[in-house]
Amino acid sequence: MYLSAILRPDAWDGALSLVTLAAGVAVANAIRAATGLVVELKWPNDVVIGRPWRKLAGILCESASAAPRVEAVVVGIGVNLRADAVSAEMADRATALELELGRPVDRAAFVVEMLASLSEVTERLARGDRAIVLDEWRALGRSGLGGAAVHWNDDEGPRRGAARDVANDGALVVDAGGGRIERLVAGEVFWERLSSE
Repeated sequence: MYLSAILRPDAWDGALSLVTLAAGVAVANAIRAATGLVVELKWPNDVVIGRPWRKLAGILCESASAAPRVEAVVVGIGVNLRADAVSAEMADRATALELELGRPVDRAAFVVEMLASLSEVTERLARGDRAIVLDEWRALGRSGLGGAAVHWNDDEGPRRGAARDVANDGALVVDAGGGRIERLVAGEVFWERLSSE
């Protein structure tokens, strides 16, 4: 299922950096409500399940602007619904709702649940309830926080550390050792004990 939603500034009330995390919360909540599956969030934009993590859904947000101000954000959501969405080569890193449930998924009902969940979470941002959205994200992403070993690449080359938390602006807070705290705002991060790379 591929779905795009357009959010205007009143939907995030100055919390633009949290839109991707909020969308992740919405997708995870929709999957849980529609299927009963217990899913988790992987920073910044994946919905995962199992051990090792297998990707079930992803979110991509892109801002649109005709001036210095962001006029809208297009929230792209992709969810693997059908079993044939996952190739044999990807089976250790990806899965689909039908594979996890062992039965078909009513796509129309799932889309309705997804849109309702996205509306609910963005209303929280619009009301200024950023802390609630962040707390929900932390609860859904807790296995990847609290000291989980990670590695990533940046301008300094390959890096390692321990994921500690998600900051109030959505950045991943990583203890890089030697008293260095890194704030990752974009890029691919690998969780060493939870992911199969």
